[in-house]
Amino acid sequence: MTGSDLIFGVFMPQGWKMELSSFPDATAKWNAAVDIAVRAENLGFDSVWVYDHFHNVPRPAHEAVFECWTVVAAISQRTSRIRLGQMVGCNLYREPALLAKITSTVDVISGGRLDWGIGAGWYENECRGYGYDFPVPKERIAMLRECVEIVKSMWTEEETTYNGEYYKLVRGNCDPKPIQRPRPPIWIGGGGEQLTLRVVARHADVANFGGTPEDFLRKREILKEHCRAVGRDFDEIRLTWSPDIFIRETQAEVDAAGSLSIWGHPVDQWRASALVGTPEQVAEKIAKYVDMPLQHISDNMLTVMRRRFSEADTRALVAKMRDRIPGLVFRTTFIVGHPGETEADFQTLMDFVRESRFERLGVFKYSTEEGTHA
Repeated sequence: MTGSDLIFGVFMPQGWKMELSSFPDATAKWNAAVDIAVRAENLGFDSVWVYDHFHNVPRPAHEAVFECWTVVAAISQRTSRIRLGQMVGCNLYREPALLAKITSTVDVISGGRLDWGIGAGWYENECRGYGYDFPVPKERIAMLRECVEIVKSMWTEEETTYNGEYYKLVRGNCDPKPIQRPRPPIWIGGGGEQLTLRVVARHADVANFGGTPEDFLRKREILKEHCRAVGRDFDEIRLTWSPDIFIRETQAEVDAAGSLSIWGHPVDQWRASALVGTPEQVAEKIAKYVDMPLQHISDNMLTVMRRRFSEADTRALVAKMRDRIPGLVFRTTFIVGHPGETEADFQTLMDFVRESRFERLGVFKYSTEEGTHA
C-alpha cells in the first residue's frame, strides 16, 4: 500500500472537547460548526465526522455539545459530496430499531453518504446523567453485536423479527431503506482484543482503533485471528485511525508545548499514540501506519486550527512525507492562519497556495476574538 490509497476525514467542531467555548452564544457556536463542515467539503476532504456525546470532556462543564444525529442530518443538507460519519455512535443511547430508522433516513436525505459508526459505549457519566443503564463491558459488547445484527436486518429485509438476549422485535418495519447498495458501510470503533474485535471480525466493514504503532500492529494481528475463527476474509475490513495532531518546526517548540492531551496523559504517552512532533517525525510515524497498512486518517480540524500551522511547517512536512512515502498524493493540504498572525504572515500563506502544485490546498484566517472565519 502507498500513501495514495489513504483517505482523509476531519472532525467538525461540536463542543465535546470544549472547542467552541470561545464563541459568545449557542448560535455563534453552531454557525462556526457548520462553517467548518462546509469548508471541509470545499477543500476536498473525503469525510466529516461527529462524536456521539452529551457531556463535555474531560469533565462536564455546562458548555454546548451538539447532538450527533441532529448534527449529521443538518450537515447533510448543507453539503453535497462529503461523506458523513460518527466516530462512533453509542449503542446505549438509542434502541437498535430506532437507530435503523435514523440511519436509513439519513442515508436517503444525504443522497447515500452515510458511514455508520457504532460502538459499545464507555462514558458512564453521560449514562447516569441521561438515565441510561450502564452494564458491565461484556454485556455492552454483546448488546453492540445484537444492535448491528438488527440494524443490518432492518436495512435489508422487508420485516425484522429478532429474539436476542437484550433486544426483541416482532415484525419491525424500516422504510425507506438506505439507498446505498448493498447497504451503508459499518464502522465499529474500539480495540478490545477479546470481545470488541471479534464483533468487528463478524460485522464491520471498517475497524477504528488507535494506540502506538506497536499497539496498532498487535490489534491488527488479533483481528486477523478473529477473522480466521469466524471465517471472514481479513482483507475485507479497512483499518482506520483518529489521532491528535500537533506539528512544530523544531524539537524545541514541540518540547515547550508539553502534553496537550485533554485526558491529562503524560507527554511521552500522548506523543506515542498521536501525530506529535516535527514534520520529519510526523511523516515517519504516518509511514509506519501506512506500512501496516492504514487506510483512513481522521484528523480533528479544530486542533489544527487552534495552533499555528505555518508555511515553513507545511513545506517541510509535505517534502518529508513525499520523500518518505513513495507515490503519495495529497488530496488536500489544509493550512490555517493563527489568530495572532499579522496580515503579512497571512499573505505569505496565500502566496504559498498560489505557487503550490497540490491537487487541492486551502487557507483561511481564523479569529477567536470575532468568532469568524474569513
